[in-house]
This record gives sequence, C-alpha cells and structure tokens, in this order.
Amino acid sequence: RALMRRVLEDDAAAVRAETLAAMRNQSGQPTWPANPGSRTLEELRELASAKADQRKKREIAAEKRKLKKRLAKIRKDPAAAISDAEKLVQSRSTDNYLKAARLLAELREAVGGEEGSRIADQAARKLAKKYPTLSYAKRAFKEQGLNYR
Repeated sequence: RALMRRVLEDDAAAVRAETLAAMRNQSGQPTWPANPGSRTLEELRELASAKADQRKKREIAAEKRKLKKRLAKIRKDPAAAISDAEKLVQSRSTDNYLKAARLLAELREAVGGEEGSRIADQAARKLAKKYPTLSYAKRAFKEQGLNYR
C-alpha cells in the first residue's frame, strides 16, 4: 500500500527506478551476464583487421568482375559506349563529364592497342569540337589520358 501511495503521489518513474534497483540489489547477480574475456584487446584488433582485409579483398574482386563485364559489353558494341559518353556530356554536369571520360578510357582499354586508343581519342576529339567551351569535360579527358586535341 505504501508503494502504491508513493506511485500515485510522487513521481511514478522515480519510484519505478528505485524499485527495480532494489530488486537487482537483492538478487545478487550482475546486471549484465558476462563471461570473463579470453582474448586481449590486441588479439581483437588483429581479428578485426583480418576481417576488414577479407572484406576489402571481396570488394576488390567484385569490382574487378564488374569491370570485366563492362569491358566485354563495350568491346562487343563500342558505338554504344561512345553514344553513352555523348549523352553524359550533353547533360552538362561535371560529374557526368568525369563519367564520360572514364567510359571512353574503358573503351580504350576494352578494344586495346592502338585501335582502342584511336577510337577513344577520336570520340573525345569529336566531343571537344562539338562542345568547345566545356573546359571541365576537356580536363576530365586529359585526366583519363585521352587526346582530345
């Protein structure tokens, strides 16, 4: 009855907290059941580092597989890649200029050799001539090693 009177008259949340604390103290068990540690902090850090390295390797392998697929697709139809690069440049966004330059660089890599360089440089030249005021696009071409002049 005294407890109910306190709940109704005083702050109910405070009474609840006090009651729970008293019950915990009476049970004698820790609030969080934990086993004693068997590993040191350094061992845990090494394990975490190893897991992070494994994750990075998986991500790199996945990225290589994606690149391989993109290159095969570009190799199959280089004209589509050039068309996509033109659409990206037409959108007039610096981010899309970088994407277009990367796409042309991938075209160069996919076709390979002098033929790939010739096709990619020719496409970059065509875009630079069509849009002579787009200095960001030209800079992106230059960063990717494309000869647009």
